Amino acid sequence: MAGSPLYRIHRSGHGPIWFGPGAGKPAAYRFDAPRGEFGVCYLGRTPEASFAETFLRQPPVRLVTLGDLAGRSLATIHLKRTLRLAALHGPSLARMGATAEVASGDYTLSRAWALALWRHGDDADGLVYRCRHDDASFAVALFDRAEDALEHDSSTPLHLLPTLVGGWSRRYGFGLVP
Repeated sequence: MAGSPLYRIHRSGHGPIWFGPGAGKPAAYRFDAPRGEFGVCYLGRTPEASFAETFLRQPPVRLVTLGDLAGRSLATIHLKRTLRLAALHGPSLARMGATAEVASGDYTLSRAWALALWRHGDDADGLVYRCRHDDASFAVALFDRAEDALEHDSSTPLHLLPTLVGGWSRRYGFGLVP
């Protein structure tokens, strides 16, 4: 997996590699540390996964504004080393004694699993899971211990990627408005 790209949609004025939620801030997203024990960087295995995880969080999404796109960029991030990722999908769920709910249900449950994986002696770099609003796509939640594995390649503002955005519009069935 070293050298493989991951993707992240980020605010254009900020760097793409960010492990949140940040010092003194409460957990906000699915696999965030319950009490700030570690930071998490969310990435997609494909640009579509990054889009789904960023823009489709409050369904149904029927319209996306060009303003929403204008403030964000798609980053390509390469891995400098192979990551140790816990798979929260497929047969791994049964082996761990979990269900798919861990990646799509209540955040209290997913945060508890992230904390347990972070504390586990295998020193996982993070976890891979099916996107909640596109379960054909996979996302990655990396713990801050994996920061050394990430190398930012490039970022392109979303409004400069009309073909890609048009493909997302067709895939997810939303319209674009000013």
